[in-house]
Amino acid sequence: MVNRTSVVVAHWLSTIKGTVVIAIVKNGVIIEKGKHEKLINNKDIFTMHH
Repeated sequence: MVNRTSVVVAHWLSTIKGTVVIAIVKNGVIIEKGKHEKLINNKDIFTMHH
Protein backbone atom coordinates (compact mmCIF):
# COMPACT_ATOMS: atom_id res chain seq x y z
CA MET A 1 0.00 0.00 0.00
CA VAL A 2 3.04 2.30 -0.11
CA ASN A 3 2.48 5.42 -2.26
CA ARG A 4 -1.15 4.51 -2.83
CA THR A 5 -4.54 5.56 -1.52
CA SER A 6 -6.27 2.56 0.00
CA VAL A 7 -9.57 1.96 1.71
CA VAL A 8 -9.34 -0.51 4.57
CA VAL A 9 -12.29 -1.66 6.64
CA ALA A 10 -11.20 -2.60 10.14
CA HIS A 11 -12.98 -3.29 13.38
CA TRP A 12 -10.03 -2.32 15.59
CA LEU A 13 -8.00 0.91 15.31
CA SER A 14 -4.83 -1.07 16.11
CA THR A 15 -5.23 -2.93 12.80
CA ILE A 16 -4.60 0.29 10.85
CA LYS A 17 -2.16 1.92 13.28
CA GLY A 18 0.43 2.86 10.64
CA THR A 19 -1.89 4.76 8.31
CA VAL A 20 -1.60 8.49 7.62
CA VAL A 21 -5.29 9.31 8.13
CA ILE A 22 -8.01 7.18 9.69
CA ALA A 23 -11.67 8.05 9.09
CA ILE A 24 -14.35 6.76 11.45
CA VAL A 25 -17.59 6.18 9.54
CA LYS A 26 -20.97 5.72 11.20
CA ASN A 27 -24.14 5.26 9.15
CA GLY A 28 -22.29 6.35 6.01
CA VAL A 29 -21.02 9.63 7.50
CA ILE A 30 -17.44 10.43 8.53
CA ILE A 31 -17.78 11.36 12.19
CA GLU A 32 -14.09 11.63 13.08
CA LYS A 33 -10.77 11.55 11.26
CA GLY A 34 -7.15 11.89 12.18
CA LYS A 35 -4.04 9.97 13.14
CA HIS A 36 -4.12 6.87 15.31
CA GLU A 37 -2.73 8.75 18.33
CA LYS A 38 -5.55 11.31 18.25
CA LEU A 39 -8.31 8.77 17.75
CA ILE A 40 -7.08 6.33 20.38
CA ASN A 41 -7.46 9.08 23.01
CA ASN A 42 -11.08 9.78 22.01
CA LYS A 43 -13.10 7.50 24.30
CA ASP A 44 -16.33 8.26 22.37
CA ILE A 45 -15.09 6.22 19.40
CA PHE A 46 -14.83 3.08 21.49
CA THR A 47 -18.06 3.57 23.45
CA MET A 48 -20.13 4.05 20.29
CA HIS A 49 -19.45 0.44 19.28
CA HIS A 50 -20.83 -1.11 22.47
